[in-house]
Amino acid sequence: DKIPYIVNLQMINLHLWGILERYTAFRYSLKMKPNERIKELSNDKMVIDIFNKIIDDLINKDYFIKLRDKKEDKIFEANSFKQGGRLNIENPSKFIQALYQIRCNITHRGKAPDSHDLARKFDLKGERDVELLRETTPILIDLTKKIVNN
Repeated sequence: DKIPYIVNLQMINLHLWGILERYTAFRYSLKMKPNERIKELSNDKMVIDIFNKIIDDLINKDYFIKLRDKKEDKIFEANSFKQGGRLNIENPSKFIQALYQIRCNITHRGKAPDSHDLARKFDLKGERDVELLRETTPILIDLTKKIVNN
């Protein structure tokens, strides 16, 4: 059963984003909304430099290149199916926004009463979601450690 594995990946992601959201509140502004702070974070030169160093050392770069080449690197909002970012390692800002969209999907998927039927029925155990979590979590761990400790 892969449910404990999936739940662990989701817990790690939510915990890391809690850290990053707290960091952005102090770094940018307590008055900004979380989405605004994440946009600031994703465009921050220091963060982009850190991201690029992580990607330079990334063992599974080919995974993200194949996603991009097959046009499967888009991450959509679960409740509206609008694009929330792209896991394109050549565009750090969009990649970080996609990581945040994954976090939002973990937290909010299908909660709204008017959510699209597909979102409500979405299989959280789906292979693509599990694979994306497995491949992006090490990047998020490294990114969080390096941003907070910089």
